[in-house]
Amino acid sequence: MPPRPVPAQTVFLRPLPGTRPARRQRPPLPAPGRARPSLRQPGLQPKRMGPEPGGRGMGPQRFRGPTLALSGDPLRHRHLPLRRGAAGDPGPRWGLHALWPRPTPRRARRPRLRPILSASQAGQFRYPWHHSRRAVPEPGSRSSAGPLLGRTRNHAQPTRLPVDGSAARTGADGAPSRHPAPLLPLLRHEPHLSARVDRQRAPGLGLNRRPPGSKQSTNPPCPESCAMPLAFLLLIALAELVGADELRFDTPQEWRTWKLPLGALQFTASGDLKPIEIRKHNNAVLDARQFGGGIRSAGSNAGSAELVMDGDLNTGWAPSPSSPLEDRFLEVNLGRGVSAYRVTLDFAEDAPPFELFDLLLSTGEQQVDQVGNPMPNTLVYRISERFKENTRHQVVYELDRPEHTPIQYLRLAVLKSPPGARLVKVEVECIGDDLLTNLPQKGGEIQIVVDTSKPDEAVQLGNAQSLTDGDLNTRWQQRNEPRATYDIWGNITLDLGAVYWVDWFRIIGGVVVRSGNGGGITTAQYISRRSFIYKYYEVLTSDGSLAPDGSRLWTKHYADYPTQESFTMGMADHKFDLAPTRYIRLVWRVWDAACAVAVGGTQSKTSQFCLVTGATEELQAFGEGYPQSLEFSSPIIDLGEDKNLQHLSWKADTPLGTRVEIRSRTGDQVVQQLTYRDKDGKEVTQKKYEKLIPSFRGPIDTLLVAGGDWSPWSKIYGVSGERFHSPSPRRYLELDTRLTSDTPQQAASLDWLALEYTPPLASHALSEISPPEVRPGETTEFSYFLRTEDTAPGLDQLAVEATVPLHFTAAYVDQQPVVAQADSTPAGFSVKFSSPLRSNQLVELRFSSAVFLQSTRFDLFLEDSRTQVRQPAEPGDATQLSESNSNVVRLPIADHLLANLALTPVFTPNGDGVNDQLRLSLDLVNVLAPRPLYLRLYDLAGQLIHSEEQQALAGRQEFSWDGRNAGGKLLPPGLYLLELTIEGDARQENTRRVVQVAY
Repeated sequence: MPPRPVPAQTVFLRPLPGTRPARRQRPPLPAPGRARPSLRQPGLQPKRMGPEPGGRGMGPQRFRGPTLALSGDPLRHRHLPLRRGAAGDPGPRWGLHALWPRPTPRRARRPRLRPILSASQAGQFRYPWHHSRRAVPEPGSRSSAGPLLGRTRNHAQPTRLPVDGSAARTGADGAPSRHPAPLLPLLRHEPHLSARVDRQRAPGLGLNRRPPGSKQSTNPPCPESCAMPLAFLLLIALAELVGADELRFDTPQEWRTWKLPLGALQFTASGDLKPIEIRKHNNAVLDARQFGGGIRSAGSNAGSAELVMDGDLNTGWAPSPSSPLEDRFLEVNLGRGVSAYRVTLDFAEDAPPFELFDLLLSTGEQQVDQVGNPMPNTLVYRISERFKENTRHQVVYELDRPEHTPIQYLRLAVLKSPPGARLVKVEVECIGDDLLTNLPQKGGEIQIVVDTSKPDEAVQLGNAQSLTDGDLNTRWQQRNEPRATYDIWGNITLDLGAVYWVDWFRIIGGVVVRSGNGGGITTAQYISRRSFIYKYYEVLTSDGSLAPDGSRLWTKHYADYPTQESFTMGMADHKFDLAPTRYIRLVWRVWDAACAVAVGGTQSKTSQFCLVTGATEELQAFGEGYPQSLEFSSPIIDLGEDKNLQHLSWKADTPLGTRVEIRSRTGDQVVQQLTYRDKDGKEVTQKKYEKLIPSFRGPIDTLLVAGGDWSPWSKIYGVSGERFHSPSPRRYLELDTRLTSDTPQQAASLDWLALEYTPPLASHALSEISPPEVRPGETTEFSYFLRTEDTAPGLDQLAVEATVPLHFTAAYVDQQPVVAQADSTPAGFSVKFSSPLRSNQLVELRFSSAVFLQSTRFDLFLEDSRTQVRQPAEPGDATQLSESNSNVVRLPIADHLLANLALTPVFTPNGDGVNDQLRLSLDLVNVLAPRPLYLRLYDLAGQLIHSEEQQALAGRQEFSWDGRNAGGKLLPPGLYLLELTIEGDARQENTRRVVQVAY
């Protein structure tokens, strides 16, 4: 039920000196028309907080401890206790205050506010997170309430979220759906409330941003009699002026609002996000519970049966000596089909082992009745081995014979047991962790196309899930029988959800007996009933790289008919060198047109010999180590209104060869997008959804997705604390994070991520540069125009940055020269004005520079010199004096890399100190990466006499020559040929000049 509306009040109660408040439950809300209980607390007098519904005054409220009531919105009313902690928690924007304890008249009046915390207390108390789950506003609305917004169902009222973050889903008929909803795609953030002072960032003090690695203050609370220092009051005022806030993701609860591939990502004991390591040759018993496994049954002493699965050799299980023989058994469920190669049983060392027992293994096959229907809760054990006169405390059973198959169940039947004997450990060694088990639940995808000439006719996910569900008894096969005069090809594409190191792919065609006399068949009959239906097929992998035409690049590992061993075993193994793999594809020939012509005959005959339905029980993939690349992203984050995004910070552990790559994008628009799903939760088109019968229809999700004004993904952030790369100010943003590793043995981990933002210095800031096109290498005077709207009072400084040297010359406001202080910066220059800039003023900055690269960008930033807050200006139409509407300067369209070559006019290397060297300068154009630039001199006979080489980038390049050859000998007077050569990406460019040497 939604929270009961309450009057909008803001109440702060001061804690007692030297005490830490205890957490208390929210007091019950009074019924309408009834007075609230009284407030009785030492040091505080009861207060009336304004009129209640109906015009009567509300009675005093009673609290047993210091409590914070946040309101202003009935849906967000909370009573939360104060607690110790770090800065950066949400709360009102106006600061940290308390109601002064004094009698209040009965009539409603505005409470008097007065700060009560000293500087030492400021860092010790904070207000905890409070999440309000509210309705989704219309796209583009300016509502600022509620940190979580998400998807609605079938255009109905938005679904309120339970505490765990899931949402009820609505089916096509309006009834609740049995399918859980994924996490919400829109996260709304509210400003934090904290009086913590960041003393490391002067003069922008008051920012509630805890420096990475900083510790919480341990100063004792200031006595109540102490006075607040004046400096702290000034810092509080400055914090209100700056209004800097922080969006932080730190705890697992906060990270779970992201789209996390939890099958590939884990939270460490310290709360870090780290990829899961893929193991080789592991014990499948230890993690059986993660797949729903455990002890299936135990005939006696069932309470101790779990002890054989914990790996502890000091505890174990033994049947009761008084139990009948048929109850002396133990069954272990591994939770999924496991490709095992060895089973090991360990017995207690302090007693004799079981003397006579049977070991039985099963795929999970069920017993069938006389008409072939499976019987529930039954198992058929096709693999069995009896151990007689056993004296070993460790029994090893190798699974290396033709009748051995992948298994899911293990049964131990004890026939003779000495006193004190007990089983302490069961170990099932397997190839490794299967990357495909429960693939869709781990963030992966399955796509099946039966006819590649009709890629839109994909198989429904519900049927395809049996390929990776870990259940050997379920299988996939396509029911259609396509025919044509040409070969028809199908494929199964498996998206692993991350780039893993993979070296083994297994196709389990058919190892489960699906008809016959249940357990009454012989081993030979059992083997003969295995199946591997594929004829010609291919196995390919891809790391996700794309070809120039946009298609995915694949590496082919197998392309042939299956071997005889595949038919005998009912499965095929494909091993290859360890390779980065995101996608695995199985391609097979569904219909063999040449076979149909050769066989002829009836349809049943061609179906038997020329048609391959692709019947498969399970697909498995194995690898090793940590993923090479693992990507996860945030939902759309709603800041409530346009904010000036400042810095992006994070803390990560990056061993050698690993990286954390973070990108961002921003926008001001979100649009609604309907997503149709079938009963299995797979996304389908609206047309296909409408063709489904009601019982096959799933929910319709209304998603909020990025609108048309969003920026592309930014470049990767290099270091923590870097300036925000995407356009700002904006209301919405998304963050994308990738953990990469060059080796399977290492992985990066991410501790926390934080984004600092402030109110914008201007709601709109348009800028453009003139002239928009110049000649390469020529020094040109530029004019950079700026016009702002809704300018903040502190805007008094501008900065221009570029990849070329800049030289400031003058500043103008409304076309009138003004006095401004210019300072050079590593990337350009900054200009501080004597008075703050105002809205709609036309500001012009003039400077000179030379451009060597096509589309060189000049960035303009708005700055507040007091707080060091910075906001980028956006390119646009700032004035009619310029028509560029851009911050990019172009070069004339040409394919020359060498330009503006200049030589010393006179060259006389006679040692008199005048013109003793040949000096050469040129401009290198549009060379983005270092390339070899050669200087060579030849005599008129074509013989090389001198050469130089240097790695050069776009810009001014210089050479000098003293008139000597490679041996250091001074050359005689005469004419020589000078050649300059640059090695470009696509071609080599040369230019030549004649040089005269005279004495």
